[in-house]
Amino acid sequence: MKRVKKSILLTFIFLLTALSSAQALEPEVIVDIDPDGYASYGDKMKALLVNDRAMLPLRDIAEKMGYRTEWHAAEKKIVMKKGNVTVSLVIDSNEAIVNGKPISLDSPAKLIQNKTYVPVRFVSEATNHNVYFSQRAVDYGYPAEIFITFYNMVPDEEWISIYSDHHNYSYYFCEDYLYPNPCYQSLNSYGKTNRNIGIGSTVEEVRKAYGIPRHNSLDRSQSGTLSYWGPFTPQSGDLNALEFTFENGKVVELIVPYGN
Repeated sequence: MKRVKKSILLTFIFLLTALSSAQALEPEVIVDIDPDGYASYGDKMKALLVNDRAMLPLRDIAEKMGYRTEWHAAEKKIVMKKGNVTVSLVIDSNEAIVNGKPISLDSPAKLIQNKTYVPVRFVSEATNHNVYFSQRAVDYGYPAEIFITFYNMVPDEEWISIYSDHHNYSYYFCEDYLYPNPCYQSLNSYGKTNRNIGIGSTVEEVRKAYGIPRHNSLDRSQSGTLSYWGPFTPQSGDLNALEFTFENGKVVELIVPYGN
């Protein structure tokens, strides 16, 4: 009987701990929408999970995106504006108005502690940005991450494949470490990426496969680099990136640098 009671007690403690951890690790939101700047570590925001939907205070996210907000108390409506984009939401309504057009919400705006919370995905897409969800560090006790970007991000599952691919990539080690330390991967001459890009592929083929890059340094002869990012930690060496180098419009090298 004592063993049964002890087992029940341990199970109860485990469940409480798991629940507490799940509640503590709300998703972190990183906004990276300035092509000429970088997201900073201090700018990360904690999202709330409401009915399994990640929600952020609209005013906070709007300010990071350069929008101004207006609160209409009588109508319980909040409006965000920037240039020719106007977004209106009413508290507890499953419909938003974007530039005069009604948009259905899978989760309505909520008033929580005197702040208007809205779904992260909605506000990202309504402002013509991309949104990506990453669980890359969850197994290590860190929260999930949500990235709002102007570019197309390479998702988690693709990086798992890239880093374990010993057929298409060669691995190179740093020489300035006491012990051999991998520095980067390079696509082999016969290799192909997950999206069937290889040495000799054109700029157009890379853009079609990967979309909008985080960085673009191509010149008029289409020589230079296109850099496609994956999930990252702001202001650190923790970065996943595909660095395509071109000469006269064709890939001559693909480097996958390792973070610090």
